[in-house]
Amino acid sequence: MRILEEDRPAQLTDEQRAPIVAAAIQDLGASAMKDMGRVIKLVIDKVAGQADNQQISAQVKQALSA
Repeated sequence: MRILEEDRPAQLTDEQRAPIVAAAIQDLGASAMKDMGRVIKLVIDKVAGQADNQQISAQVKQALSA
């Protein structure tokens, strides 16, 4: 398990992911929860393994709910 953790890229914090999520929402013109899947896919592509998908999902949901 330790070997797997060492090979993973450094994980982004919530604060580091926030502008990426905001940019994805803006780029896609997302404004509602129905757009959540498209936003999550774009963010996942941009962070390339540097964030957990569940964390991305939660952050996108929060951003679209605001």
